[in-house]
Amino acid sequence: MWGGAFRDVWIGRIRLGSILAIAAFAAACGGAVPTPTAPTASAPTDITAPAPIPAAPCTIGFEGLAVNGAPFGTHVACGLTLTAGGADWRASTTYGVPAPFIQFIVPAGSTVTGDVTVASAHGTFSFLSVDLYSSTTKIPYEMKGEAGGAVVFSMQGVVGNTFGNFATVSNPHGATAVETLRIRLTNPAAPCCGNPVGLDNIRVMR
Repeated sequence: MWGGAFRDVWIGRIRLGSILAIAAFAAACGGAVPTPTAPTASAPTDITAPAPIPAAPCTIGFEGLAVNGAPFGTHVACGLTLTAGGADWRASTTYGVPAPFIQFIVPAGSTVTGDVTVASAHGTFSFLSVDLYSSTTKIPYEMKGEAGGAVVFSMQGVVGNTFGNFATVSNPHGATAVETLRIRLTNPAAPCCGNPVGLDNIRVMR
């Protein structure tokens, strides 16, 4: 009986000693015995942000005009709104590069100036060139680009007599971003006869 009790006490002391040794070892190593933990899920990271859309050329060529001689006021193309004023602008579906295009005709001996405004409601664009037309006269022109309410480029000149053809006028400021483009054409009809002046293919980058 006493032998069994002595054995139990001895085993209990061994167990207690083991526990104290483990605790001492953990304290000496700087903390409690680590226990396994479930890994923490990390939030996904999107490293493939969409690339910006590069600017691309676009031409306002008036393809939607279908009635020859119809009054022309407003046209939308290339995400831009084109408005004509100052003269009696008309659609011509029988001519152009290619047809149709817009023009205004003035009586013999008269001089009339017509305006075309191209505007962007969102963002900017750049103006590259435009094709100008006259039947029997030279074509005085003035073109301005505006951004933030200020003129950022201005150009003027005279296209020589095209004899019924179109002449391309390029913009030396084609890299300048604008919100509004204004094109002003003067039609100085000769004393003998009326004359049409017009434009086609307003080329932009946006």
